[in-house]
Amino acid sequence: MIWSKGPLAVKHGHVGIVDLLLKNGADQNVQSKTLLLNAAKRGRTNILKRVIESSANTNVNDRDITLLMYASLRRDKEMMRLVTGAGANLELERLVGK
Repeated sequence: MIWSKGPLAVKHGHVGIVDLLLKNGADQNVQSKTLLLNAAKRGRTNILKRVIESSANTNVNDRDITLLMYASLRRDKEMMRLVTGAGANLELERLVGK
């Protein structure tokens, strides 16, 4: 499956491979969520920007940690601006249950 390469490309900062995956991807929302979260966790702002530019939903989470929370935990102001500028819900605490 082509998308199994996504997390590895993000881990190693391979923007070109991420671009190729986005260009040739299947279900945009499912795969972009994986790329977004991996990029945010690893501080790959350049990759995060590419995935967001491909119309990805920025209101995603991983174990109740949102993209904005990852950016905040990293104290990455550029990433915070990118995520909020792309429409991330500032009031979102978690996506499921409380």
